[in-house]
Amino acid sequence: MAQTIMPKIDFDAYERNLRKKSESYWQARGRRRAFSLFKKAAELVPAYRDFLKKHRVQPHHIKTADDFSRIPQTNKENYIQAYPLQKRCWNGALPSSGIIAASSGTSGTPNFWIRGSGQEEEAAFLHQFIYRYLCGAEESTLVIIAFPLGVYVSGVATLLPTWTIAEQSRITIVSTGTNKADILLALRTYASSYKTIIMAGHPYFIKDVLETSVVEGNIPPLRRIALLLASEGFSEKWRSYVKKILAPHSEDIRVISMYGSSEFLIMAHETEDSIRVKQKLEEDTREYSVFQYHQVLRYFEAADGELLCTANGATPLVHHAIHDAGNILPLTEAIAILDGAVPRWKLPFLLLKGRSDQTLVFYAANIYPEHVRQALDHPPFHAKITGKFTLQKRQLSSLNQRFEVVVECRPRVALSLALKNTIVKRIFSYLLQANKEYLYISQHLTTDVRPHVLLKAYQDPEYFKPGIKPRYIRHS
Repeated sequence: MAQTIMPKIDFDAYERNLRKKSESYWQARGRRRAFSLFKKAAELVPAYRDFLKKHRVQPHHIKTADDFSRIPQTNKENYIQAYPLQKRCWNGALPSSGIIAASSGTSGTPNFWIRGSGQEEEAAFLHQFIYRYLCGAEESTLVIIAFPLGVYVSGVATLLPTWTIAEQSRITIVSTGTNKADILLALRTYASSYKTIIMAGHPYFIKDVLETSVVEGNIPPLRRIALLLASEGFSEKWRSYVKKILAPHSEDIRVISMYGSSEFLIMAHETEDSIRVKQKLEEDTREYSVFQYHQVLRYFEAADGELLCTANGATPLVHHAIHDAGNILPLTEAIAILDGAVPRWKLPFLLLKGRSDQTLVFYAANIYPEHVRQALDHPPFHAKITGKFTLQKRQLSSLNQRFEVVVECRPRVALSLALKNTIVKRIFSYLLQANKEYLYISQHLTTDVRPHVLLKAYQDPEYFKPGIKPRYIRHS
């Protein structure tokens, strides 16, 4: 197969402009591009044309980019699941070529996405920027892709853009997926032959790989190693821990997180400045993932504590609610947090708190309360539990994650180990059947991903206080 070569871009000129041009300049460019996409989608995408009609929006009344906030929000419920894939494509036709990927839905049935060449070019652009300016890939580089492969988004969405830019960026790829033995073999066999090693994967899986590599002695001396992580957040304590693992093997260690989704691929990424903002916020006990983003490719807005994104693609999305809780941090506020230090790039910051749609992310798998509810709605349990529960994720002293289900028992029911173990078995078995992402991590991770059940007495004052609507997700 012939390699697709991305058109050469003067990245140095672009990076200089990120330093020179103002934040308002980039915001204006992004807003104009988003407005133009809205106009084209309203005309050429059948599903979006019908969506606007149902919301009584006449596109010609939206006359300027400043009117953009008046456009109704799309989301998975009112748009993605309401219209067939073909109708959400340009001209109501699937592209003649592209990539189809899947993400798990709340019912356990995957949502399918198709990406065309334009979206792949944008992904290649963002990867080349990240590799060059954040990972230090300016010389011979080995990229180990340890994201899940197959129909899942992250692995293929890293492999394709990396392959596209490989020749002009002097990159060699080892696409291991989540096969730990292959990752360790690649480190042991090839790593010392390259100036820069980039390991791309889910953070807690990469942590497990690094810990195993230390035990088995697989990491040779390295000039530079970068961990490129995505799909879930982590604390600065966690970042320091993985750097400590690598410290005996390299003096140049970089740990960079990306923010992405099935719909938009890479949306934002950490920078040295966003990491410093995150560190400052954590000192004030404010837990956020912090990123910077390129408005000309991904136009973000914030409404009622939730992020909206507009971006082009084979299935363009306009004013789309991603169901991520967060906000936009203007450059001026970031400078104040950094005690007057001006960030290198005049790009705005994203503050990401977590999912806003009753979803718990555990080892990059989306855990849905509906699945747990269905598992607990089991006749043998009816006399013992009320049916109320809360999902939460706890970081252990080992800096691994634990998925916990807090269950309310009925009055005068003993909080027995036997009942707890029965509930664990039932939830675990049900999730393996209903949730493809959870099935995947259970098959590919050596870490114990079974739910840890906590039984609580009836009307427990911390979790199930009477008169208060129970929360399905409890954030730490």
